[in-house]
Amino acid sequence: MTIFPDVQASAELPLHRRPKAIWTTYLNPSFLASRRAHLSAGALWSVIATIAAQATVVLTNIMVARSVGHYAFGEYCVVQNTATTVGNLGAAGIGISATRFVAGLRSRNIDKLSAILRLLMQACTATGALFTIALAALAPQLAAAVFGEPSLAWMLRVVAVSIIFLTLGGFQQGVLLGFQAFRELAVANFLHLIVSLTIVALLLHFGGLTGAIIGVAGYSVSLWAWQRRAVLGKYREEGLDLTHSGSAEWSDVFIGCAIPSALAGILAQIAAWISNATVAKGVDGFKQFAFFSAAFTLRQVVAFLPAIVGRVVSPRLYDPDLSNEQFQRSLLTTAAVSGFVAALVAAPLLVIAPWILTFFGNGYDHAVAPARLLIASAILEAVANSLYFAMVRNSRLWTYLAVICGWSTCVIAGAFAGRNGNGALAMAGGYVGAWLVACIALLCLTFCRRSRRPYAE
Repeated sequence: MTIFPDVQASAELPLHRRPKAIWTTYLNPSFLASRRAHLSAGALWSVIATIAAQATVVLTNIMVARSVGHYAFGEYCVVQNTATTVGNLGAAGIGISATRFVAGLRSRNIDKLSAILRLLMQACTATGALFTIALAALAPQLAAAVFGEPSLAWMLRVVAVSIIFLTLGGFQQGVLLGFQAFRELAVANFLHLIVSLTIVALLLHFGGLTGAIIGVAGYSVSLWAWQRRAVLGKYREEGLDLTHSGSAEWSDVFIGCAIPSALAGILAQIAAWISNATVAKGVDGFKQFAFFSAAFTLRQVVAFLPAIVGRVVSPRLYDPDLSNEQFQRSLLTTAAVSGFVAALVAAPLLVIAPWILTFFGNGYDHAVAPARLLIASAILEAVANSLYFAMVRNSRLWTYLAVICGWSTCVIAGAFAGRNGNGALAMAGGYVGAWLVACIALLCLTFCRRSRRPYAE
């Protein structure tokens, strides 16, 4: 399969007829309009999906922060971030692998794709169940030894229920992105937004902090349910049968893609979690972590537009039929656009950050400096995430794992620097250094090494 089969066929025509064939097929206004319409529609639905997902997190955090106070909000953020970290550990590498294989095989080998998705779903379910049980069993030890607050144990056990749903949700989102099902993902995220805010508002009203913790488990189930509905619809539409045993090389699916991606994701999540725990156990720990969580919310605002760019272009960049020249042009464009839109959003946020942080309540002026550092780090993150596609394309995911080792070292070092005070500011500085190191390393790996051909069918 080629990207432009009719253009390739035109090479067999007489010389004087080739320009006309190319114009008729690919350069005429109707074709270009259809391509622009397709990309615009994908971008629009991605905007809606990303806004809905980010709004769920931001609005939930604001509601909890204004209802329970600094210290309790810090406890809530520690517990919520622990659940998110463990959930991401369970799904690490599987969602990315799903996107990659769906984009590459959906029009080439539907039986092999069915077998691969079946393998990935089984792995995701198993790891989700394992991490759910592990968090519930180790909750007292984590609360006492890691966070220095034994009273968090019951909260960790409550949110453990959400782990398997967060894990399966990561897989389902990867499948929808591979199918370019941006509209279905947007609808699922929007319905999840409405249901989640309703659940959290009611539980906060009647249960305070206890209700907010229960809400963490509730909205993870909501997201899984809406996304599952969308995924099953795409399976029927594409003719996939995951009950069919099929044949798929275990090494191709896991050793070549899922395992290195999973290890990179696990390492990054563990590093973030260690840094969170380090700050939480330091001077004014939960208060500092509340400041960092509020500041991190602004970083998510900057990150949402680059995430849209990545979602729209990922199926094309994962296409194994792209020539190296086509891929490099697309990659450079993606990195430039991602960095530009991140900077465009970051510029006004750097100015109005103090005003936005007042929505979290009184005393959050201490989060202004960490917020500005995290906003700057989001620009570097946007570029680095775009360059990640080259690691997948050139089968360098094990090398990418080494890059994440450097990233993790910077994040943890920043947290340890803030143990004796100003933990939020120190951890934000660690993120700036981490993404700067990742950007430099990925730029060198992408443009200073000879390209390889992508994975085989």
